[in-house]
Amino acid sequence: MQTGYHKLSYIDTPVDDTSIRKLLRKTDGQFSIASGEPSVNAHALEDVLSYIAGNSRVHTKTSMKAVKDRFMKAPYGFVDDDIHWLTACLFKRGDLDFTVNGTAVTRINTPVEDIINFITKKAFADKLLMEEHTRVPEKEKKAIREIMKELFHAASTTDDEDMQMQDFQRYCKNLLRNLENLESSYKTCPYYPGKKIVESGKQLLRTVEQLQRPLEFFKTISRKKDDFLDFAEDYEPVNAFFNGEQREIFQRAVDMLAIYDDSKTYIVDAELEDTVRQMRSIIQKERPYRDIPRLPELREKFMSAYRKVLQAESAPVLDAIEQAKNRVMENLSGKEYAASKKENYLSQFAEFRDGAKSCSNVSVLRSYKDKADALKIRLLNEMDKLDAELAKKNEQNRTVEQKPVPYRPRKNRNVTIRNMARTSSWRLEKPEDIEKVLDQLRKALTAELAENDIVNVEF
Repeated sequence: MQTGYHKLSYIDTPVDDTSIRKLLRKTDGQFSIASGEPSVNAHALEDVLSYIAGNSRVHTKTSMKAVKDRFMKAPYGFVDDDIHWLTACLFKRGDLDFTVNGTAVTRINTPVEDIINFITKKAFADKLLMEEHTRVPEKEKKAIREIMKELFHAASTTDDEDMQMQDFQRYCKNLLRNLENLESSYKTCPYYPGKKIVESGKQLLRTVEQLQRPLEFFKTISRKKDDFLDFAEDYEPVNAFFNGEQREIFQRAVDMLAIYDDSKTYIVDAELEDTVRQMRSIIQKERPYRDIPRLPELREKFMSAYRKVLQAESAPVLDAIEQAKNRVMENLSGKEYAASKKENYLSQFAEFRDGAKSCSNVSVLRSYKDKADALKIRLLNEMDKLDAELAKKNEQNRTVEQKPVPYRPRKNRNVTIRNMARTSSWRLEKPEDIEKVLDQLRKALTAELAENDIVNVEF
């Protein structure tokens, strides 16, 4: 070690915060003389580094105060600005690692202004701790470059450890955001493939966020190299699925199966059931990507078979709607309010008819019959109420010469035979069963008639 330096003998021009800021912002890692930049004596850098490195070898970190206490005394005689510049040079060159309050300080995670304050402000003289930087083995850098190529399809363009770490973490952050967006897709359709891969990938990428020290970062990523490469291989088809046409093809097949599942109680069709089985086997695969091209053809087969089922089911439904409409219009005919109600009544049944004709779901199709029956009863009840109101009004308008007769509207009740029978089917094995059913029906109708003047039974 050389000694006996006269203060500032190794720096040709004055040093201030601006020159340190310029140094820390340089990206080429060189320390040449350029437009007023101080020229540094290499021996001074070696002396400071040697002192800090000696402490590092015995696992001791060196504070800025300790560096000043040593180098501001004889035989060195350095001043504050000299030491600030030297430590900044060594930090920028990658020879020193900084920590403040137990947190690693790098040019990646800490703004330049904060680093300058840590170096120059007296408040941080005891808090800024330095140690010799341990170089990252080339093997670990190579692992980073390989992972970036396979997982992010990107090449590392720098050998600077901090910059490599920054690039890798930025790519991880972006990919993690993409994976989190994919999770919302699984909430929309739980059948989408790759959910486990997305979840495991998130866990793997989140380990990178916790790494702040370059040496720890490179060691950890290198150790998990196989995990990253496996994830890269598994994620590629998942990414292609969500960013290509496979997702749309898959979703259409899922929609078809949902329609079938909603209607399967009413469907007995061997061809359709076989097509559904093939589609479902693909949808439920953990890795369906190679089989997804089969889905469009299967979907066409499904639609062809399902249309036949719809056609067979639509005829009785349309007939039921027509009968319900005719019953209402027959009852409306000749009434005072017929002209004002006719168009509205017809439009309601037309809405059901049009819905049934365009319906692509057997279960929904069959529901139109029940809707038409319910509408029929509601409109019949509405007309009964209007008739009663008109009868009461007519009674009140009788001439005073006539003897007043107390008005008592006739009570009407519209019921369906299913409600009266309290069942949707009868099982008959012998004549006695017929009498039993008729007796039950007779009692139900008698009870209704006892409470109403007129009971209209709709079939």
